[in-house]
Amino acid sequence: MMIFSLRSIIYLIRRMYSPDDPNNPTATANQILTREQYRSLLWDNIIQVLQIFALPKECLHAALERRLANPYSDVDNMAVPIPPCKSMCDYCSGYYNKGLFSKVVHANVKRMLIDVFTGANSVLIPTIDDSFVKAIQKY
Repeated sequence: MMIFSLRSIIYLIRRMYSPDDPNNPTATANQILTREQYRSLLWDNIIQVLQIFALPKECLHAALERRLANPYSDVDNMAVPIPPCKSMCDYCSGYYNKGLFSKVVHANVKRMLIDVFTGANSVLIPTIDDSFVKAIQKY
């Protein structure tokens, strides 16, 4: 069983942008990637994980096997077919189709975002932090 929460995703995003620890500075002279390139790579990884587990299009085992086989290959263009597990993951057992995630009503999402940023429940500093998460959790 895996549990994802908005708070854990926000923690990963905030950690990407946290400043260096003064007691343990990061050496930047001999790095292969710039800090911005590294952050971009981390963003891509977070999006890929969310796409695999929150919006699956195939068996979770096959998706993980495809992704972990060669992390530098284009996953969508892999020529090797990977058979689904047929009953061992939530996708194959049909659990995703039975309401694992509630349906998103776009009008309500728009209303919530307008309210969080400009309405009565507006967040003073619209950044990704605990007050933003708490404001979203009210809905």
